[in-house]
Amino acid sequence: MDRWDSKRSVVSPLYFGYRAPHPDHDAIAGAFSLACDGIPPVNVIRKVFIPPRGQASVRHAREVHSVPGVEGVYARRARCVDRATSETLTAAINRWVWEVGYVVYAPGVLSPAIDPGLTAIMLEVSRFRATRGAVRAAGQLALFRALFTQGLRVFDPNLVVFGGQRDFDESLWAFAPEAVEAAEQ
Repeated sequence: MDRWDSKRSVVSPLYFGYRAPHPDHDAIAGAFSLACDGIPPVNVIRKVFIPPRGQASVRHAREVHSVPGVEGVYARRARCVDRATSETLTAAINRWVWEVGYVVYAPGVLSPAIDPGLTAIMLEVSRFRATRGAVRAAGQLALFRALFTQGLRVFDPNLVVFGGQRDFDESLWAFAPEAVEAAEQ
């Protein structure tokens, strides 16, 4: 099996062959929005420079938010950001940990892999940060990918899926004990 199709890769793109239940219903955007809303925030501690004292440890919530797409690139994007309690989303949006976008292709673009009669969708990790060779917030990213896939399956039980990780793997949600203790203080 090729590495891009590894069911454990959270950064490999996912490709979908989707049949909409009704032409006027945008279930793709709905599944994307529900996947964003379904990710629980996680407490993280970040070092912040506060003049004149220097650095301080500040509690942040690592949250997933839906943001506008990029014209000609992504229809919509989801961004995982670290946001302080008193901070607005606008102020925190550039403090991203990972970002995912989806593209809806014209019929036949991904054939023969995806039947031209189906809507071809690609979900792609457009950016991510890594620490010591591991994707930061990999558990939240894996959960997002699984929720988006399941959201599409609700509307199309015969959904065609290939690419990277698409079903939730609980081992990706493991926390180091010291991280949990630091977040609880």
